[in-house]
Parts: sequence; structure tokens; C-alpha cells
Amino acid sequence: MAQRTRHLPEIDVVRTTGFAAVVGLHTLGSVGTGELGTGLGLQLLHFGRETFFILTAFVLTRSAATRPPAPGAGLLRFWRRRFALVGLPYTVWTVLYWLTRLEGRDPWSADALRGLRHSLVMGTGMYHLYFLQVALQAYLLFPLLLLLVLRTRRHHAALLGVAGAVQATYLAVLRWVPAPGGWAQNLWLSPNQLVLTYVFPLLVGAVAACHHEAVLAWVGRHRAAVPAVVGAALALDLGTFAAQVLAGADPVRASEPLQPVSVVWGPAAALGLLALGARLRRGPTPVTAPVTAMVTALAREGARVSFGVYLVHPLVLSVLLGASGWAHGGSAWPLPVVFVLTWVGTLLGSVALVQLLSRLPLAVALTGRPRVRPAPPTPVPT
Repeated sequence: MAQRTRHLPEIDVVRTTGFAAVVGLHTLGSVGTGELGTGLGLQLLHFGRETFFILTAFVLTRSAATRPPAPGAGLLRFWRRRFALVGLPYTVWTVLYWLTRLEGRDPWSADALRGLRHSLVMGTGMYHLYFLQVALQAYLLFPLLLLLVLRTRRHHAALLGVAGAVQATYLAVLRWVPAPGGWAQNLWLSPNQLVLTYVFPLLVGAVAACHHEAVLAWVGRHRAAVPAVVGAALALDLGTFAAQVLAGADPVRASEPLQPVSVVWGPAAALGLLALGARLRRGPTPVTAPVTAMVTALAREGARVSFGVYLVHPLVLSVLLGASGWAHGGSAWPLPVVFVLTWVGTLLGSVALVQLLSRLPLAVALTGRPRVRPAPPTPVPT
């Protein structure tokens, strides 16, 4: 029997915080009005995107280390399982979000069905579903990614250096070089829907998985170095944003995703979150024990429901904004207050909805996780 991959509690913090950042990003983009504060917040929160793909490759590679998909039938089983856990929710939620956007149109009309087909193919059913489409592409290409990482095991630093430089150059070209004509313009029109745009974070996750024990040991030994790395990356991230604004760019334009600085800021933020998870894992002091236990439990549960929260949060956010009227400056309250209230409300509402959906027979299709069945009643002693 294949050895089961050991759970790493440190990863719970990375996963939970990364997904919360993505929800925060979408919340701020929905309540902000394009001023400097909105752009600054968006620039900071973009790390959730890279964290998502780092974790995707990390989990896949760790699993493959103990249960490698064998060529042929084994590889087909790997794809079938992964596509069921992500492809099925992707399809279901694309249809559900498509239904919410019909606005009274006949769902069986040719125009509506063309829109559904386009959403399924392009990942445009809702603004967040392209993540899942890219994940499906990553699953399809994972055997090649794993082969590359295993064949270059003694040269991983060079691999990441070259990949990071190529990725930064590619993102710079997408941002500042006009789109060419012909088929190549598709790389400029829809880069966020292509796995090519996220090769570097996928490689970071795969390499980190190959050396996860050494990475965790390094984080534990260099408790001062990690904040320095994160701080330097943060300064570069904010400096890039400030330079564009000072040059006359609109703050929202200056904070758009897929900039070269994401090659640095995304992995650095993930490293900082890993260090936080490792700090919780090392054990609390008697004074901090209750708080540490609560945070650890929240991170564990957050990691469990994170994918479902990601799937449903645009629906919850839309309901909250419709009820409050706070979309894009609709409130007289200060933006930070509106943002925090809407962000927290979206997270709590999404968690509550996922808890409900996870108990339904179609839980896998709706949350990407197996159904949570109620615990059997405790027998009453007689």
C-alpha cells in the first residue's frame, strides 16, 4: 500500500490566508472607487494568486513523491480524480453563475447557449473561475512538470533563477509591448487564463515540495531573515506601484495583476505565511496557548473549506453589495471601514454557505470536497 502523505499544519496558514487575500482582492475591487487607497490595497493583495498556484504544485508534487502516477492507467486515474475534484465544480459553478446573469433571457436561446459555451471554454463564467481553468491545465501538464523537477534535482536553484527571469520578462512584454497581430495576440488578450502565465509559481511549489523538510528547517533557523526577505519584496512591490503612479498611471492601472514584480512578491509572501505557520507549529508559551490553539484550529478549518469559499464568494459578495448598496463608493463611510465589513461579511457568509453545501449529496460538485456526513448519535448509557 502506498504511504499516505503526512499533513503539514504549516501549510494550513498559507492556504487559508492566501484564499482570504483573494476574497479581499475581489471585495476591494467591488467597493473601491479607483482612488490611491484602492490601488495600493489591490497591489498588496495580489499575492493570493501566486500563493494559489504555489500550493497547487506543492500538494501535487508531495503526493507524487509517495504515490507517483504510473504511466498509462495510473496517469489516467490521476487525471480522472483531479479533474473530478476541480473540473466538476468548475462546470457546475460556471452554469450557476451563468444562470444568475441571464437577466430574464431565455436560457435555451442560441445567444444564451453561446454565452455558456464561451464561459466554459474561456473560464469567464465569473471573474474568479479562470483560476480553476488554469488549475486544470496545470493538472494536465503536471507529469511534465514533475519530470522536469526530478531530472533537475541537483540544479533547482538554477532552474528557479532561469524560470523567474523568463517569467518576469514574459510579464513585462505582456504589460508594456503592444499586442501583435495574428494568433499571438491571444497571449495578450487572455493571459490570465493560460498556464504559461503561472509557470514560475508552479515551479516554486514543486521545488519547495521536493525540499519541504529543508525549507521548513531553514525557516525555523532563520527567524530574522524571513521578515527581511518579505519586507524587501514588499518594498519592491510598493515601489513598483508608486513609480507607476508618479509617472502618471491611474492607481488601478498601476495595481493590475500580472506584473513582473509578482515573481518576487508572491513567493516572498508565501514564505512569510509559511514562517507564521511554522511559528504556530513550534508550540505556544503558557500565556499564548489559548490564542495559538484557536488560530491553529481556524487555519485547519479554513484550509478545509477554502476551495468551497473560493467557489461561492462572488455570489455572497454580490448579495451583500446588493443589500447594502456599497458597491464602488455607494457608502458615505470611509473606504477602509466599508472594505473590512464587506470582506469579513463575505468570508463569514461564504463559510456558512459552504458548511451547508458540504452536507448535501452533491457536495463534491458544489464544494470540491467529499460530503460531510453527520456524526452518529452518541449512545445514551442505560
